[in-house]
Amino acid sequence: LTANLLVSKVVLNKYLVQGKDLTVEYNIYNVGDGPAYNVLLRDATFPESDFEVVSGMVEVKWDKIPAGENVTHALVVVPLRPGYFNFTSADVTYKASESAQEAQIGYSSSPGEGGIVSLVDFERVFSPHVADWAVFALMTVPTLAFPYFLWLQSHKQYLPKSKRS
Repeated sequence: LTANLLVSKVVLNKYLVQGKDLTVEYNIYNVGDGPAYNVLLRDATFPESDFEVVSGMVEVKWDKIPAGENVTHALVVVPLRPGYFNFTSADVTYKASESAQEAQIGYSSSPGEGGIVSLVDFERVFSPHVADWAVFALMTVPTLAFPYFLWLQSHKQYLPKSKRS
């Protein structure tokens, strides 16, 4: 009975933004017919100079993953600078059986390259622009109000006077 692990690495965020949380999910599936022992997941693709770890760990260990089972780990990091970043695979080491002398080495799927947008650019596109709409509304009031008052005065001037009994 030996273990066989499949590992996936997925970036869950739709938009990657400087200074905002970026969530990475790791799923490890044991598709073998035996348990995996001393499973170590390590992801060295988030250097401290470019990312700050907020939650989770870049190195996680499980003593045993039974056959047919899966485990999930989430890592939350904050990108410190904008630009393109290559999200490469994480590596996994494990013993395929309890009596195995050598550890198996595997790699996760690789999400690929992602563009990290600066916070200023992100907010320029996705903010509600309340101040802009308020200025727009204030600027349109004179162009609508002045003709309305002219019409109102001329309308009152030509209305028939009501008859008194």
